[in-house]
Amino acid sequence: MAETADWFAEAPLRRFAEEVLARAGAPAVACTTVIDSLVYSDLRGVYTHGLVRLGAYVEEIRRGEVVPDASPQVVRRAGAIEVLSAMNGFGAVAGVCAVDRATSIAADLGIGLVVVKDGHHFGAAGFYSERAAAHGYVALVMSNTPGVMAPVGGREAVLGNNPLAFAVPAPAPGETCYLLDMAQSVGARGKVKLAELAGEQLPAGWAIDATGLPTTDPSAALDGALLPSGGYKGYGLALMVELMTAVLAGSSPSFELAHSGFTARRAESGAGGRRATILAPGAATAVTSSYLALAPAVIGGDEQYPVRTWSYLSRIGSSLPASGAGRVILPGERERDHAANRLPGQVPLERSTVALLEEVGATFGIPLPNRVA
Repeated sequence: MAETADWFAEAPLRRFAEEVLARAGAPAVACTTVIDSLVYSDLRGVYTHGLVRLGAYVEEIRRGEVVPDASPQVVRRAGAIEVLSAMNGFGAVAGVCAVDRATSIAADLGIGLVVVKDGHHFGAAGFYSERAAAHGYVALVMSNTPGVMAPVGGREAVLGNNPLAFAVPAPAPGETCYLLDMAQSVGARGKVKLAELAGEQLPAGWAIDATGLPTTDPSAALDGALLPSGGYKGYGLALMVELMTAVLAGSSPSFELAHSGFTARRAESGAGGRRATILAPGAATAVTSSYLALAPAVIGGDEQYPVRTWSYLSRIGSSLPASGAGRVILPGERERDHAANRLPGQVPLERSTVALLEEVGATFGIPLPNRVA
């Protein structure tokens, strides 16, 4: 995929992005929450879920899919379970509300599950599971997505790649010692889109075209389907996430959802040749997500779970590396190292992302901050 091209000072870049959302109609709290979720990904080198999504979020507001000032509402409550409606608002706003409610319930009952209906793309699932882990909870977050992936033996994109993230608290307060954040496809659809924008080819084995034949052309892959990671394993996990989100809540499953965001197929339309997503009238766009929080002391009977986890993971990480490998790397470690090793106070962005940000800023007369020399 394209290499990082430019660095920006974090504070003015955040102000730029928040001002864009504010001009699109979002209140201040929503602007901060959404941009926090996007910058979280860019700082970790997960550019598919970072500020590259900003223009798509604005476009969804313009089309009336996302209600920028919506507040999540509790629609059902029973014991340790709550169901929220995102009220078609930002996915990040509903996600933060849901994970905080899940941890609040877990503080009283040991476990909390919050399911969010009527939501939208929420960025990286790890943003929410890490938020819970930073407060001492074990967390599992998952979401369905529009259909992007073919089942094993099929060629139709009827499955979402349905990301899930699992995080565990570290002994040090406010930190996470383990994060697994993964979609169920071999490669994320966002990476396919970034490859299309950069004019690059995909690795073999990522996707098939609309006829079911293997392809390395990102445009053909976007018209076709992604392939599940590990064959039946990724296929099965995608089904599990769907059953734990949309099917559980009685919401739209992946094959009923239309692509409307950053990874949608786009066509020329309107004056000036503006590229826009074309949706069928009445197409469903709202996804469903679930947030599970667990208070580990309730099970272990003490407060030592983070210490035991750290000891366990240290043993795995210090195990003998394979020939040619420098060391054993734990899930989430590359992203954590990327964030830790960045230039202080700066955010790296890919060149294609910079171009998209300049375009969306220009529509509101807001210049993108200067690159850091």
